[in-house]
Amino acid sequence: MKITVEEIKGITETEIIVKCGKADAKIEELLSLLRFYDDTITGKKNGILHIIRPDEIYYIDTVDDKVFIYTEKEVYEADLRLYEITERFEKVGLIRINKSTVVNLMKIKKINSVLNGKIKAVLANNEAVLVSRQYVAQLKEKLGIGGGKKG
Repeated sequence: MKITVEEIKGITETEIIVKCGKADAKIEELLSLLRFYDDTITGKKNGILHIIRPDEIYYIDTVDDKVFIYTEKEVYEADLRLYEITERFEKVGLIRINKSTVVNLMKIKKINSVLNGKIKAVLANNEAVLVSRQYVAQLKEKLGIGGGKKG
């Protein structure tokens, strides 16, 4: 793959042109990642509505039927349900890892096994989240590491 970046003075909006022989699954995945930066979600904190880009999100968790968005240093309450967030942002790296948590794959720093087939994922801000057995194979597949599927 050839990547060219051209800096042009006076341009106010970035334009990305993808030239390819055929728009296959890899191209679609690349386009999804690029769209990742344009999609946003809103969250409330202290009565103020904040606009949050998915790349700022470390994880999203549900507590007492409320959905919370965790960024590097802040926590916001979301109006969307967890399944709505998963459906909307799964193609850009936010995936469910247990019944009440969605994690940003790009924020995972390391993973290690814990008891009962679960995995602990340590994020870039050093917070840890648990991946339940039900979601381990999916996480490993998305991260491109072996042993994700039993067969």
